[in-house]
Amino acid sequence: TSHYIAELARLRGIKSTRIAYGVPFGGELEYVDGGTLTHAFAGRREV
Repeated sequence: TSHYIAELARLRGIKSTRIAYGVPFGGELEYVDGGTLTHAFAGRREV
């Protein structure tokens, strides 16, 4: 599913990335500490 959405975005000139790790799937971002969130965004990977 993520690859399908990434392809749709790419066709429209939108870059799609996923966060690296540290944020649980379905987790609420308000409960993640700042260091974990910073590390997750710093390690983003293109889809």
